[in-house]
Amino acid sequence: MKGARSLLAFCLCISLYSSVIAETSFHSPEGRDTLGKKRVSVLPVPAFGYSPETSTYIGAVGLVSINFYHDTLTRSSNAKAEFNYTWKKQYITSLGWEIFTKNEGFFLKGALVFSKYPDLYYGMGENTPDSYKTGFTSNRITGEINLLKATTGKRFCGPVIRYLKYARIDDLTYHPQLLPTLENDEIFGFGFRFLTDKRNSLLNPTRGRYTDLAITSNTWNHIPYYKINVDVRYYLTFHDNHTFAIRSLNLLSFHSPPFFDLSLLGGDNQVRGYYLGRYRDRNLFTLQGEYRAVLYRRWGYTVFGGLSKLNTEISAFDEKYLKPNYGLGLRFMIDRREKINLRFDYARGNKGSDGFYISFGEAF
Repeated sequence: MKGARSLLAFCLCISLYSSVIAETSFHSPEGRDTLGKKRVSVLPVPAFGYSPETSTYIGAVGLVSINFYHDTLTRSSNAKAEFNYTWKKQYITSLGWEIFTKNEGFFLKGALVFSKYPDLYYGMGENTPDSYKTGFTSNRITGEINLLKATTGKRFCGPVIRYLKYARIDDLTYHPQLLPTLENDEIFGFGFRFLTDKRNSLLNPTRGRYTDLAITSNTWNHIPYYKINVDVRYYLTFHDNHTFAIRSLNLLSFHSPPFFDLSLLGGDNQVRGYYLGRYRDRNLFTLQGEYRAVLYRRWGYTVFGGLSKLNTEISAFDEKYLKPNYGLGLRFMIDRREKINLRFDYARGNKGSDGFYISFGEAF
């Protein structure tokens, strides 16, 4: 199915559920009960699937959730690792982490991705036709590291470091005369992040709010450009089992960003229903809403949708090219204590675009 990032083995996940969760409790010397335990949940799941970019692929994805400390102030930390290998001898390896120190004095978050990955080129802009579609492949290294220190009231601030490297691989469908933007790029970025995270959970929030402002100065081929990312989320739960979540995401670029660092519309976390990279431009604005409810015991369902807009100049807003998306999802609470869901989402966009997504945790 279009845009599927990972098709996990659904039946295998459920049938092997009791064997894939490893829980380890370490009691404190004082013999405290709940507050005196460190708990580790390890959720490894085989992955396999098919997408137009990769053909058939197999791999594995694992999520580790851990509470390191003996206090009620520190939320659980988590790390996620994924590896996929395709029949076309392509691979993608990724590692992401969100780690709190004691009493949430520091918040360390980041991601590293190494891949040799096929992609589809449609050009730049919010109204590029399907006839522009061209396949290409590149070696990619991308990374982002955030070192955030707590201030007051679950507010954090600190430096953010970015690094991206894209190296083109010869491909029969690649023609330099036709695709001048597909060039080898190496990007360095440094900036500052201001974060307020009052969510009750990182992977399955049901209450609280989240505000993230990141400003970075970046350089490629000695050309400077700037990026501002603004991510605002709000969560409200009523009657215990019904949650409404809303997200406003704005990704802005100034001066001359390279093709590989433009804002992308699509994917399993930003705008479900579109192939990630089908539309890209300097600036992205999206508003997404989701209703979540418990269906029966560990099972739940969601209804979600939103509107998105891409454009080159912030002032040049044309509602004619607004991109809608909507969809339905199913949830299975694979870890009841940490309330971690395995999610299955199907979403549609305009012009027949759609996507099926399976992953740990919520999209936002």
